[in-house]
Amino acid sequence: DCGKFVCEGCITMHRKWEEFAEHEIATLGQIEADVSQLAPSKKVAMKCSKHPSEELKIYCETCNELICRDCTVKAHRDHQFDLVGDCFPKHRDAIVASLQPIKQQVEIVNHAVAEV
Repeated sequence: DCGKFVCEGCITMHRKWEEFAEHEIATLGQIEADVSQLAPSKKVAMKCSKHPSEELKIYCETCNELICRDCTVKAHRDHQFDLVGDCFPKHRDAIVASLQPIKQQVEIVNHAVAEV
């Protein structure tokens, strides 16, 4: 739910904190097995920092960031953007590729822990 990559020790601590008790945690293996898990299974409304009443539902291709409807009219008016749901298939390969360095780091950490 946080969208953060954490080690096993941090996962344990994360589960102990009451404010994170409801968070779903996916392993790298689960994500690799089905990249579609990156799309939230439950709707989590992320709000715009510039327009707090607006949800971030649009991806600005020009700036590579999530924006709200109001942002498309002002700060991103001449930019290329699309609905987030429509962008995911287009960027799927890039998302999978971005996981590769993380996978390598996990392997390095697991190897180091095994030696301890």
